[in-house]
Amino acid sequence: MWTFILSILIVGSYGSCYWNDMCSYTLFGTKTAYDTIRGDIRDTQPLRNCEPISVWMMTRHGTRHPEEKEIHQMRQVIRVKKQILNAHMEGRGELCAQDIENLYKWEWRNALDLTPSELTPEGFVQLRSLASRLEERYYKLLKSLDEYQMRASHEERTQMSASAFLQGLRKTRQYFKISTSFPNDLTTRPYRYCRKRYEDILIGPKIPKEINEYINTEDFKRVQSSVQNRTGLLEPLTPKQILSLYDVCRYYRSYTVLLQDPWCAIFTNQDLKHLEFVEDIRHYYRNGHGQPMNAKLGGSSLKDLYNKFVRAKKGVKSFSVFFSHDTLLGMMYAALGLYKDDPEITGNKRAEDRKWRTSYLTPYAANFIAILNKCKNPTGSTYKVQFFVNEKELEVCEGGPCNWIQFVDKFKNFTHSNLDFCQNVSNKQF
Repeated sequence: MWTFILSILIVGSYGSCYWNDMCSYTLFGTKTAYDTIRGDIRDTQPLRNCEPISVWMMTRHGTRHPEEKEIHQMRQVIRVKKQILNAHMEGRGELCAQDIENLYKWEWRNALDLTPSELTPEGFVQLRSLASRLEERYYKLLKSLDEYQMRASHEERTQMSASAFLQGLRKTRQYFKISTSFPNDLTTRPYRYCRKRYEDILIGPKIPKEINEYINTEDFKRVQSSVQNRTGLLEPLTPKQILSLYDVCRYYRSYTVLLQDPWCAIFTNQDLKHLEFVEDIRHYYRNGHGQPMNAKLGGSSLKDLYNKFVRAKKGVKSFSVFFSHDTLLGMMYAALGLYKDDPEITGNKRAEDRKWRTSYLTPYAANFIAILNKCKNPTGSTYKVQFFVNEKELEVCEGGPCNWIQFVDKFKNFTHSNLDFCQNVSNKQF
């Protein structure tokens, strides 16, 4: 080993170094670390003469391991590690010596094969810390609730996220317990019971068509050329291989406090921006504004939000938190008409100033929070609703928090949400 390390210090061409780059790109679509983009709900100024009376929250699970299919693809592509190291020894490539040394030392985590899709320790910390900040901000309400609901989807990663969240409620934990998810849960994961979505979107032609269109653009061809130059490989990598190496990079960097991984060194910051856009295309059509069906599915969850706030206005203080997936959060944003691009996102060209950015909208531990406040004024009580995305205040109504009339205008229609358009809703998940 030491002979190899000594040799890499004197052999090969030198390029930029990922290992000590102080400005490396940190946005990785739905695999973005939460702390990279989050705000802090504790820093939000309380509304004057107002008291929170209801909190409603939908959150994604924390950082997870890759799925089985992703693991297989990643295992296949990392075989090029030896070729990259040999290329450097032969004087090809643009990776600096330390990046090559780090790649040489890199090893596959065998635990991934045993725990696909499961929550990582980092993911557990993300949800526990989020709960701690919420408790600090809304401690008075959490101590005096009339009702609460805390429920996760069937997946291990959401169940563990719920457990982590509960641990984070250090002062009020004893008041809560996690309820069991149930089949055909139309609040936490409605889309999984819609066969029409599975047939029209998940296995439909639109997503692969748009992605294929983009990987045939000059932008993506420059990514291919860049990766080949940096790695020094004689045979060019296919777009599929590049996307799998991108997965290795972004999954493995999420497992460390430093948020680095030597596989990320094969990409420039510009390369990563283009690969991030591939992710945005996929989710724009899979979960967002690219398919009208997505907004209908998101409305099913927002129906629960509206009903909870109506009850709170009648005197029932409540706290509702659901643990789901990036898919549902995207659908909720589509239902609310948020982050909508005009013209729409397509594979023709990367939209640099796009609103639909999964890195900011649905990173690990992403969340949508609504707060109903009861406010005093000289003529009596009024109500204002605040919204937050990833702990940053969001202006859903023009001019700031929604008053009650504005809230009803925007949310009452969701009470009519149903999955009749799915044609055959069942307990089977798709």
